[in-house]
Amino acid sequence: MTSVNSIFKKAFGISVAFCFLRSGILSKGKVILWKRVEISEMGSSSGYYGSMAKKRIVIVEDHEEMQILYKAMFRREKGIEIAAQVSDAEDALNVIKESNPDLVIVDITLPGMSGIEFVEQVHESFPGIKFLIVTGHDSDRFYESAKKAGADDLITKGESTELVSAVRRLLGIT
Repeated sequence: MTSVNSIFKKAFGISVAFCFLRSGILSKGKVILWKRVEISEMGSSSGYYGSMAKKRIVIVEDHEEMQILYKAMFRREKGIEIAAQVSDAEDALNVIKESNPDLVIVDITLPGMSGIEFVEQVHESFPGIKFLIVTGHDSDRFYESAKKAGADDLITKGESTELVSAVRRLLGIT
């Protein structure tokens, strides 16, 4: 019988196992931030990315159904992992500080403030992070204000392939 460890050893030349650990639950008990840890024969850990780096995204969406949809869309996308999903701007700021994602997908309509206002407030503090605003409204109506606020793009919710394509383009994944 072949063990997972022996498969990794044969494929990568080292003994590796990946585990996902809950690094904490942030406010309101709704946010779970996952941390990827590499465990080798030496017992060391390499941090968030392990040996095969993926682009990390944070999703800021207040509708649970959309969060489930996003999770399903990105689950099988190579090179992308969801670092966290949150439902409001306050939780998003905490998660961004903690997880240092490559991209943040922000719903235009959030409790407390709009997605555009959120991006305007945080984009200068996180210059290496891309921001994609999604809207169920007419995107042409909000595009200029989103770009002015610091968003890298704004797209209309709808076709999942369009969203995945926009994310891959912003992350530089072909």
